[in-house]
Amino acid sequence: MTRRVVVTGVGVITALGTNIEEFWLRCLSGDSCVSAIPAHWRDYSDYQSDIWSPLPEIDFAEQGFTRME
Repeated sequence: MTRRVVVTGVGVITALGTNIEEFWLRCLSGDSCVSAIPAHWRDYSDYQSDIWSPLPEIDFAEQGFTRME
């Protein structure tokens, strides 16, 4: 069976950026957003990992989304 795929756009929301250009430039420059989880988080759960990569604050309106979307 042959399948066709049409890519109509590309988007990202990651710790390295919220648009393709920023994300790609930070990937190429070797940036990393990985850091230790805040110590007080251990008070609320027994995490399996000691690291996280937090997302930046997102301006939903700038991205074309409402907060609910």
